[in-house]
Amino acid sequence: MEALKIAVCDDQEEEQKRLKEILRKIQAPPVTAVFFSRGEDLLEKFSANTYDLILMDIYMEGINGIDAVAKIREKDPGVPVAFITSSLDFALDSYRLSAIGYIEKPYEPEEIEKILNLARTLKINTPSLYAQKNHETIRVPFRDIQYLEQQRHQVSIVCSDGRSVLVYGKIADMMLQLDDDLFCRTHKSFCVNMDFIRSVNPELRCLVMKNGTNVPVRREIYPKVRKRYENHLFSKARKNPSEPQ
Repeated sequence: MEALKIAVCDDQEEEQKRLKEILRKIQAPPVTAVFFSRGEDLLEKFSANTYDLILMDIYMEGINGIDAVAKIREKDPGVPVAFITSSLDFALDSYRLSAIGYIEKPYEPEEIEKILNLARTLKINTPSLYAQKNHETIRVPFRDIQYLEQQRHQVSIVCSDGRSVLVYGKIADMMLQLDDDLFCRTHKSFCVNMDFIRSVNPELRCLVMKNGTNVPVRREIYPKVRKRYENHLFSKARKNPSEPQ
């Protein structure tokens, strides 16, 4: 079973020690944890798709947990977060930031295990692309991928937060992992997530992505690609009639 990667931000040393002991005793799911004492330290090190769960204390010196998570959401909107505190004063704010839980101090093993199991379930149920980077396997959720671009023997995964993650492999092989209803191969060097298409430019025969990039479409498959995108928009409109396209 793959270990959950979690970040813990808590400025109380004794509480950190207590949580480390709880995590050491928990058998499943296995956990790899990184601890931070200040929100600023976590923000400095944070990058999207690094952690499966963030446990964030609300009351800390410097930036508080609510503001720290708001900044994290700008980089990684989907990372699961559970807030830690000795008071429920910020409960409403925490749920506005899509927190998956609210843990009161002192830490109790049952509550920690419950949050870990929930994070594990979310990880399993989040469709993702797995690829090799620097001899390690990384996971990028489909929802975070704008498009893939082949660059010689590597593929650049362009993400929704503006990052480009360079991994080893070929788009053709990665297509076997991707959702055919969401991703479309437009060119030997490009595959796009249709949720991130802003418009179609028939004169340039390209797709304009939400980040402004023009992704080329091969001439012979242009009508098919355009039709697939139109069908995708129609399908989304049927599922979410109130959502602007």
